[in-house]
Amino acid sequence: MFQIVSLKHCINLIDMSDNNSLVGHFLIASPSLKDPNFEKTVTLVCEQSESGSLGLIINKPLHHDLDEIITEMNLDQLDSSKVSFLQGGPVGLDRGFVIHNSGFWKNTTEINEKTFITSSRDIIDDIAEGKGPSNSIFIVGYSGWGPGQLETELMTNSWLSAPYDPAIVFDVDTESRWEKSIDSLGIKSVNISDQIGHA
Repeated sequence: MFQIVSLKHCINLIDMSDNNSLVGHFLIASPSLKDPNFEKTVTLVCEQSESGSLGLIINKPLHHDLDEIITEMNLDQLDSSKVSFLQGGPVGLDRGFVIHNSGFWKNTTEINEKTFITSSRDIIDDIAEGKGPSNSIFIVGYSGWGPGQLETELMTNSWLSAPYDPAIVFDVDTESRWEKSIDSLGIKSVNISDQIGHA
């Protein structure tokens, strides 16, 4: 069943006032990061606080049986050939999120003026009826870090941080998002070493 749940509810986070917050930025997996859950991934950071962090991977194909996911979440009215389904992380695979470029629904979080995340059922119904946003990606699951964990991983060069670019989310094909995100830092993915630090 498509669960109605806010991003904050997932890991009980509070907003940060810290100007160093990565919310609305990309986390790009460094070539040295070999964790199969995150290797060559790009993650949109959605929440960050002293309690932990939450993000949604935007370039990891959903390897589970798509028809099974659609049935389990009661999304049968969606045309799977027209909707992009991705795995947002290894946590909460019974939870669905829609990253989209405009509009507000019952449970929508504004990441920035060009990107919104909705976790309520009403957006699914509108998309199925052709009344949804012009660009959207359906995400199953999310990525979570405990207190200080993400900050430590950044310091140990597991991740590169990059400014958010909506074109990478909505206009670049899934397979190219990792390379394009690295390119956005002014470097080529083929030229970076496993020792690169974060931007």
